[in-house]
Amino acid sequence: MSYLKENPTKKTFYEVGGLINYGYRRKQASFSGFYSQLFDRVYYSKLDITGGSTVHQVWRRLSHKKKSSTPSALPGLEKTMQNFTTKIFIRVQYEQEVYNGIFTRADIEYCKSYTFV
Repeated sequence: MSYLKENPTKKTFYEVGGLINYGYRRKQASFSGFYSQLFDRVYYSKLDITGGSTVHQVWRRLSHKKKSSTPSALPGLEKTMQNFTTKIFIRVQYEQEVYNGIFTRADIEYCKSYTFV
């Protein structure tokens, strides 16, 4: 869900939004949100602030140490496990055009993440 407010005379805007995800396995909700503002159309000065909690899926292959005649021991059929990483973060990013078509961007992010199976 998001809300966008434009200023037609200055040709600028700001936008606020968020996302809610619920994981049935963890029985826990994850929330994240953002704020974005374009200050002017001359230099395209833009500020973005994002933060919250997100869950990412990571695949990990497990190799078999013993040789076996089973089909699962054949190359390419290794056992694959699903891992999930939860990331709690806040990020601030500023972007501006310095010359025609050349932009500069600075951002800073603080995050804490942990993995669960």
